[in-house]
Amino acid sequence: MIALERVIPLIILMLEALLRRLPSGHSRRKEVEESLRTQKAGYNGEKSVDYYLNFLDKEKFMIFKGLRLKNNGFFFQIDTLLITPFFALILEIKNWGGEIHFDKNFCQVFQEKDGKTAVYTNPISQARLQTLRLREWLKKNNFSDIPIEFLVVMSNNSSKLKADTGYYEVFKKVIHEIRLVEIVSEIEKQHKKEYLSLNEFKKLKKNILSKHTPHRPDILKNFTISTTEILPGIHCSTCLSFSMKLHYGRCHCSQCGNPSVTAHLEAIKDYFLLISPNLTNSELNRFLKLDNDKKAYWILTSMNLPYTGTKRGRVYHEPPKWQANTKSH
Repeated sequence: MIALERVIPLIILMLEALLRRLPSGHSRRKEVEESLRTQKAGYNGEKSVDYYLNFLDKEKFMIFKGLRLKNNGFFFQIDTLLITPFFALILEIKNWGGEIHFDKNFCQVFQEKDGKTAVYTNPISQARLQTLRLREWLKKNNFSDIPIEFLVVMSNNSSKLKADTGYYEVFKKVIHEIRLVEIVSEIEKQHKKEYLSLNEFKKLKKNILSKHTPHRPDILKNFTISTTEILPGIHCSTCLSFSMKLHYGRCHCSQCGNPSVTAHLEAIKDYFLLISPNLTNSELNRFLKLDNDKKAYWILTSMNLPYTGTKRGRVYHEPPKWQANTKSH
């Protein structure tokens, strides 16, 4: 069963919002664009592997996609975790193209693509570390010490994999996604002892889901960008200007004439993503560049946002459904 579905990472939504609201000539714009490209490539690779998970027996596996847990004060993230009563399997997913060479001595990976060389941390070491962290987490939460396997899954089936002579672990642990179902079946045959009863299995699912904590980065701090550099106003999806004006619940672009009934809501999402998960009437008024406070009050009350405080001291909060991100399709 799919215990935790994969969703668009919050950082992707944040980077998209940031690019909408950074001036075209901003010094950090190219850096943000490259970060978004990398994040989307990783997410698309994970979704590609998800396709092959559909061929696994859903009665045997609990599948957690994009899992993030905390142990000993630090978070660790697992691209995909499969759990059965007999073993657990961590999938570290990489969407790398070109020629991929695994270096044994320095624990690095070299990617040769389009005449350029990129150097990465060895994902085998990453997956092994996640294995140790998961084992500690299970022990701390009083669950059986079940065997934990790992695989590094290359979602780009055309990538050419190479390894140093004698680096046998690469041949055992690194696979292309098309071999996933085959290799999982082989791992199943190696584990016959049952470690989790049905009740423990269900309890583990509930415990993992209750402690899963999606990552919410401070995107402006990451790029050393001030809130004063973020363009305010209501964004027009047609001409990409911030010339939308709100009147009686509808927006109209004064530059290209484009109408919209949701542009102001998208702007509020940008505020929550970039500035703060909390919002006051006066802050919304400034961010949307409204011509009077009544419009801000009308918007916030009509959205039925959760809030704390009363009257002038009221603070509205980002809805949990927005915090949980948008589900992938």
